[in-house]
Amino acid sequence: SHPKDFDEDILEVMAETPSICRAINLPVQSGSDRILKEMNRGYTRSQYLELVRRIRTVLPDVSLTTDLIVGFPQETEDDFRDSYDLLKELRFDIVHTAAYSPREGTKAAVMEGQIDNKVKAARLNEINALQSQIALELNEEYVGKTVEILLDGPAPRGEGSLQGRTKTDKVVIVKGSPECMGSYMDVKIIRASHWSLEGEII
Repeated sequence: SHPKDFDEDILEVMAETPSICRAINLPVQSGSDRILKEMNRGYTRSQYLELVRRIRTVLPDVSLTTDLIVGFPQETEDDFRDSYDLLKELRFDIVHTAAYSPREGTKAAVMEGQIDNKVKAARLNEINALQSQIALELNEEYVGKTVEILLDGPAPRGEGSLQGRTKTDKVVIVKGSPECMGSYMDVKIIRASHWSLEGEII
């Protein structure tokens, strides 16, 4: 959801409806107020932070993901640090990152202050390294816990493995037969990586 469109009504429905997954994608795009204004996002850093705090208060088990662009025209080192620090503070489960690339016909494509590709690549690498560590730490909190998953298909990592998802949209890999696909299963998490969990069907 676009942050400016995510309101209290949506949050209330999610809180009152157990069948809705506890997972929200809330694209921030930048942690810098100056860059957010240039992007015409329609919210400030503080408004975004308050929205995340409200969501986590009402849905304490929610999984939050976001989208972030580095290297937007005129992005300074301070602007980049604002984005970096925002990710450190909010600790998203997943961050979809990208280096800015011009799109013909957009205002940004003809703005002064286009960022050098090497600078964009370095900033992207730094953001990805931070998020990789955060994602691993968050996933490691699941190890030893039992969770319910919906098995939705074969896993990409070899014969005999299935893939499922938790209520918070975490990917879990388990050993199981194809007949189990489409079923809910209780699974004990035995291992965590940056992007997925590994479990055993109980």
